[in-house]
Amino acid sequence: MTGLSSGNYAGPNTNCNRRDTFVTNVTRWVNDRVGISHALKAGMEIERGSGTTWSGIPGGRLYQDANGKASQVVYFNGQTTNATSRRNTFFVQDTWTVVRNLTVEPGIRYSQYRGSIPMQSDVFSTNMIDPRIGAAWDILGDHKTLLRVHYGWSHDQFGTGQYGYLDFSNWSPRITYGINANGSLTYKSQTVQPGNIVIDPNVKQPSARQFTIAFEREIFPDFGVTVQYVHRNYQDILAVVDSGSQWQAVQKQDPGQDNVLGTADDGQMLTVYSLLNPGKIFFTLTNPGDATRNYDAFMLIAKKRFSHNWQMQVSYTHSKSMGQVDDYTGTNIGTFGDTAQTGEWANPNARLNAYGVGSFAQPENFLFSGTYRLPSVKYVGGATISANYRVASGAPYGRLVTIRGLAQGNQSVRVESRSTYRCPVLNQFDMRFEKTFPIGSARRTAGVYVDVFNLPNAGYATAITENAGTQYGIPAGWAPGRSFQVGVRVAF
Repeated sequence: MTGLSSGNYAGPNTNCNRRDTFVTNVTRWVNDRVGISHALKAGMEIERGSGTTWSGIPGGRLYQDANGKASQVVYFNGQTTNATSRRNTFFVQDTWTVVRNLTVEPGIRYSQYRGSIPMQSDVFSTNMIDPRIGAAWDILGDHKTLLRVHYGWSHDQFGTGQYGYLDFSNWSPRITYGINANGSLTYKSQTVQPGNIVIDPNVKQPSARQFTIAFEREIFPDFGVTVQYVHRNYQDILAVVDSGSQWQAVQKQDPGQDNVLGTADDGQMLTVYSLLNPGKIFFTLTNPGDATRNYDAFMLIAKKRFSHNWQMQVSYTHSKSMGQVDDYTGTNIGTFGDTAQTGEWANPNARLNAYGVGSFAQPENFLFSGTYRLPSVKYVGGATISANYRVASGAPYGRLVTIRGLAQGNQSVRVESRSTYRCPVLNQFDMRFEKTFPIGSARRTAGVYVDVFNLPNAGYATAITENAGTQYGIPAGWAPGRSFQVGVRVAF
């Protein structure tokens, strides 16, 4: 009822991954007498990876109480999975100077992705093509006014997490029981069993398709401004779809911010879903058409290149990230959150109010960074001072409640979208001081530097507890206080 956990840790896990990559390429320069030139480049990447994961519950049982009374218990004996991955990529690209002030860069990549588990090879198999083209136009031919455009596809990194859970050689189910008043147990539900999960034979590796256009202008020597727009459309996001379970829409009341029914803050009736056929799960890893996320950003950048002992960059970004899928690590490949085995396509309760901004979306972002090199004065020469100042929108959040009395057991339901509220504005100011010393010649130097993070010692919440109860609205993360880092660097 309180939303607090005590007495044990809900479930540790370990992840051990290895990745080895071999890359080679060759470039051929071709120039003719009228100024047209090509820099033709071709290459390949060969990658091999492996991953082992283990997850479990201390003691094999996780109890949940409601107002001091035993409510339900989850039994789980732990699980270990092993998997290997193979990727072969071949690419060709060209830097083509069409005329003196216009350069075009077309390119294409072809990748083979293969994933295997013990006693079964190539459980995940797909071939992907990534076309790309960019152009840079020196509008006036004086190297001061530039227009850049680019459009390209890129695929998510391939990893064993996308299919490793198909390894059932060391598997055990998570079984949920309700605890009755006399201490007896009533079976509620259990997780997928071996054989009840497959990968769509036509599955695709998730990708992003991005368009960028930028206008750059040198205002005076060493100082220029850039106006840039970026659009990114995420496609073929992987998600686990449950086609075996049957659900019934039922009406339950919002228990309010205290997460307790029958109190003054109870909300309206909600449509939630009760599981009709426990134990009939059938999962398919595929690319649902409505698994979407888009990103748009407008950027203003002013930059001074290093000269006269100083450099500086100021930027402002206004962005919007919206979609059915959140932007946590792992959501694109079906291993976490909205797209995993408890996500939106496996449990309709997870879809409620899920569409919205990403958890890491920052609509407003201002950044200043600069470096000043002190003049060569005795005892001070060879020293630099750097500063970074950032102001950005706080993290979004909304309320989740616990719905009880469903056939499958307690269910966490989002009654407010993630964009309902935001944490306080992020405000960070960091500095660095570095002193360098020559070692033998000008090409070899040693340096001692001191970093100060969060110099004003500003405190603000970086995350808010979304689960209703006594902890609702309390910071779940806090900006680190002022801290120092001292280091030594040698360059040669």
